[in-house]
Amino acid sequence: MNKNSIILVLAGLIILVFSSCRKSEYVTEETIILKDEGGGIGTLTLKEGKRYLVDGFVFVNEGQVLTIEPGAIIRFKTGTGENTSALIVCRGGKIIAEGTESKPIIFTAESDDLNGNIPLQVSGLWGGIIILGNAPINAYSTISRIEGVPIYDERTEYGGNNPDDDSGILKYVSIRHAGSLLTPGNEINGLTLGGVGRGTTIEFVEVISNSDDGFEFFGGTVNCRYLISAFCEDDAFDFDDGYIGNCQFLLAIQTNSAGDFLIEHDGGYNEYINCTKPTIANATVIGRGITGNRGTILFRNGSGGIYKNSLFINQAWGVNIQYENTNHDAFSKFLNGTLKIENNIFYYIGYSDDYPLLKLISNTQAIPQEKQEQLNSYFHQAGNLIKNPGIRIENNGIYIIPESDVSMPLLNEQKSWFIPTDYAGAFKNVNWTEGWSYLYQKGFIK
Repeated sequence: MNKNSIILVLAGLIILVFSSCRKSEYVTEETIILKDEGGGIGTLTLKEGKRYLVDGFVFVNEGQVLTIEPGAIIRFKTGTGENTSALIVCRGGKIIAEGTESKPIIFTAESDDLNGNIPLQVSGLWGGIIILGNAPINAYSTISRIEGVPIYDERTEYGGNNPDDDSGILKYVSIRHAGSLLTPGNEINGLTLGGVGRGTTIEFVEVISNSDDGFEFFGGTVNCRYLISAFCEDDAFDFDDGYIGNCQFLLAIQTNSAGDFLIEHDGGYNEYINCTKPTIANATVIGRGITGNRGTILFRNGSGGIYKNSLFINQAWGVNIQYENTNHDAFSKFLNGTLKIENNIFYYIGYSDDYPLLKLISNTQAIPQEKQEQLNSYFHQAGNLIKNPGIRIENNGIYIIPESDVSMPLLNEQKSWFIPTDYAGAFKNVNWTEGWSYLYQKGFIK
């Protein structure tokens, strides 16, 4: 497929105030209202076949466990500002939302009939899902308060000293049309993870059409697999505040009308040590086109990270690395090996053939030519390729299984958590979105 065809095709795709006795549960003939007046949701199970509506900020307090059965549908009251509805799992609380491939758990807006009455790209109808844990963060102190919720509530604290902290399970979960506006420029992410530990399981989770980021990690150590972020209005994935976990099999998709960087890395309070440095393998990242004036990855000062066996296509910029001629800028992380881009495939990235796929940027400095040339040489030395992976983007959807050879050296990460792969991207022969994902159900991913 030629470059012009890709642009044209993408343009067309375009709880309850439950105290321990649950006395605050309000049940009508059709709907169970989940509302929090300070006591949290309590220890509670939400069942398949019941109709639930979350009204306002509802917390799973410390010591409480929210269990959600496979196939359950949780709707959220529509509103902005103080009328926003969101689910927040506090430090010491747990959520057990373990759907299945045939019975995913759905979080969506109050008006969603699940039959297409809300157009795909509608966002900002409700808040989002927030999970807060006791794992380490890189902030002013070991504990901070999460963005997007009332900071006067101590239940919004996250961070601690337990990298193995367990906040529960999210598996086969779909989060749709969230990110409502709290104050100007302040929305909630689809899934916010603040100081979440690696005892937590997050697998097969999608965020569809969120007004802010799809997924945002504020510190923590949680490891994630099989994540989808599509049609979000800011970043697909955002890593901040010293997040050091691992992610494998990620799918990020933008349209030509929405989205900032597909992936963004930000530093933390201490930019010299404990910096943001996730390891990402087998991502498939599909941008908004070379006229979209956006990038695939942005590494801001104080941040690092490793990308391996991944595939980046259809975006105006490649990987931007901030340079400010200091010992803690993003380029310094490249020099000391904290930032690596190895064994990846790039295709149709950059608005000209000589546009560097790894590019230094700066707010204050002229970029030394020799520094940029160092990145240019590294690109090929590190096993990165420029080639067409054969992902077909057509008017009726994206054929996500590559039709070209995307072989790569066997993933050699020494961290035993990773599944060994010898290919670039999130897919080879198996479409793991099948069955449970909204994108697959609606025919956008084939």
